[in-house]
Amino acid sequence: MRRGGAATELALVLPVLLALLGGVVEWGWFVVQSVAVTGAARDGALAGTLVEADAGPGTVAEARARASLTASGLDGAAATVLATLSSTAGGTVVQLDCEVAHDPLFPLLPLPATHRTRASFRLVDQ
Repeated sequence: MRRGGAATELALVLPVLLALLGGVVEWGWFVVQSVAVTGAARDGALAGTLVEADAGPGTVAEARARASLTASGLDGAAATVLATLSSTAGGTVVQLDCEVAHDPLFPLLPLPATHRTRASFRLVDQ
């Protein structure tokens, strides 16, 4: 083998390996943010079910979801959080919709621009 063959092979393979590594890291970051948004929506909807119906469960749910997003390192103030109450035969249901913009580490993959999730819990009778 000629001198410099290993360096040439490294120069050819390294960019591909770095691109793969960056893609894996970016996909992992996307999943971490998605799990945080889902957890915040569930946390907010659950918090809304644990207050009296006249105490504003929707307001409590939205505030708790924003606080949970902020605690997860996401921008809770910029998130779109909407809590709705609906009456069903089984009681009142608190439904929380949460949408947060994806903050990429490396914009290498064509991932969705936002994380969207919905959580629903039945209001606890007290």
